[in-house]
Amino acid sequence: MLVISSFIILVPPYLLAVAVDEYIPVNNLIGIGILCLVLIGVGITGAIVSYLLKYWTDYIGRVIIKEIRLELFIHVNRFSFGFFDETRTGDIISRIISDSQQVMNFLTNSLINLLRNVVILIGILLIMISWNIYFFLIVLLLFPLIIFNLYLYVKKVTPSNKLTMELNSKLTSAAHNTFGGLQEVKLYAREEYVSDIFNKLNEEYYDAVRISTKYQAFYQPFIPLIVSLSTSLIILFGGLAIINGPFSIGILIATLGYLAMLIKPLSSITSFVGSANSARIATKRIFAILDKIPKISDHAEAIELKNLDGKIEYKNVNFHYKEKNKILSNINLTIKPGEVVAFVGPSGAGKTTLLHLLPRFYDVVDGEICIDDINIKHIKLNSLRKKVGISMQDIFLFDGSIRENIVFGKEDATIEQIRNAARIAQVDEFISSLPDNYDTIIGERGVKLSGGQAQRLTLARVLVTDPKILILDEPTANVDADTDERLINAVKRAMKGRSTLIIAHRLWTIYHADKIVVLRDGNIEAIGTHDDLIQNSSFYQEFFATQFNRNIGNIQKKSDMDLQGTENNRKAI
Repeated sequence: MLVISSFIILVPPYLLAVAVDEYIPVNNLIGIGILCLVLIGVGITGAIVSYLLKYWTDYIGRVIIKEIRLELFIHVNRFSFGFFDETRTGDIISRIISDSQQVMNFLTNSLINLLRNVVILIGILLIMISWNIYFFLIVLLLFPLIIFNLYLYVKKVTPSNKLTMELNSKLTSAAHNTFGGLQEVKLYAREEYVSDIFNKLNEEYYDAVRISTKYQAFYQPFIPLIVSLSTSLIILFGGLAIINGPFSIGILIATLGYLAMLIKPLSSITSFVGSANSARIATKRIFAILDKIPKISDHAEAIELKNLDGKIEYKNVNFHYKEKNKILSNINLTIKPGEVVAFVGPSGAGKTTLLHLLPRFYDVVDGEICIDDINIKHIKLNSLRKKVGISMQDIFLFDGSIRENIVFGKEDATIEQIRNAARIAQVDEFISSLPDNYDTIIGERGVKLSGGQAQRLTLARVLVTDPKILILDEPTANVDADTDERLINAVKRAMKGRSTLIIAHRLWTIYHADKIVVLRDGNIEAIGTHDDLIQNSSFYQEFFATQFNRNIGNIQKKSDMDLQGTENNRKAI
């Protein structure tokens, strides 16, 4: 279709030469009429072929880009948390959306136009060789000048195009950060500040695009200028040939028509080079992601976890994000099936990191972590993470219905399972009071819910998967006092029969834990029950007094009273 479409464009000037040389001089109206009908037929055929060519090239290009975007999206999802710690979200989005769009534009527009123009150019050169060798040589002289012009253009525009894409990524990141933290922006009245940041990046992006456009505007007019010089030479030689001897006026007119046709294809070469350059940079950015190998992946002989007891062991575990900045050192810890273990310690002690190692959000640097005596590196990631339920303080809800958010980890959950999880999380009553119940749309990040409601909803999302191992970062941190008591009891019921690792911020967590792990500067300072630690660990005494506003001298007395209250709560359940 590409070749047919190109050759159809070459037909009108050729028919014009026939008309001028053969039919017009002898007043052959029938011949002229036939040529007119042929031209109409050529036009209709050209329109049909152009439609089919455009449709199929766009279709194929969009299918290719759809697959590239999907592959990029799936590949990015395979990366561990470490990749996202080092890569801006806006940059990832820019590569998946904007860069792939650049490649698609090149494939569906620039590349096809170039191929069509090359066929047209070859056709014109072949026609000129058959008509007049001098005309052919004059046209051939165009190419060294055009190639030199393109060389200068590419040399100038490449750095500008690369900068444009990098700034586009930064713009996307700036917008993503601002709208993702809009509450903080409003809270601290920083609208002007974030607008200034965005405006600065926007100005830089504008300048980069302006420079690129300036080069294109400067170099592109040279093509028509060069073609005009060639046209002048052909008129000169053709005119002299007609004056001095028999020479076809029709061929001269048709040749000038073909030269006029060359302006658009040759001028489009500059646009093509710019588009190709942008597509090349975009492709490099895309494959910079696709060529990355996820640091955390399934072992070749990884197995599925089936029947799980819930025994957890940390054996000589060491971890750091950066080599000189050790986060965890020589961690040794055994958690029995069904045991509730609370982790306490100052901010930055490594509590969250220690728990993130269990579902392999990060991999240990040294040592190993085992579940039921199986190294977690020998368990398939999907299988491992389906057995570990996590509810952290930094919650995230998707823009959709309450039902969709609860079943996110278990799509085949029945309505009974959904409601049971919601009841345990003390959120079923609230949901049932809504007009659309579980089909209520909660907005992006759950903006239509209060902090406590969102926290309980994420807890329900964890519980519906019925995990054998629970990781909790104080799930009652964002609820009101009335809900707090009910949710505490609900969480206690949820923990029954499950190995539970919980980062403790509240007294009830400490008192209810089977044992407490005290972390200090990435090391385990002490392990024991609350009473044991109060008696034997001066660091725990000081931490407990500071964290929970207790007087050290009265800790033991107050602890006994709180424990009695906890025991009463347990009996009431």
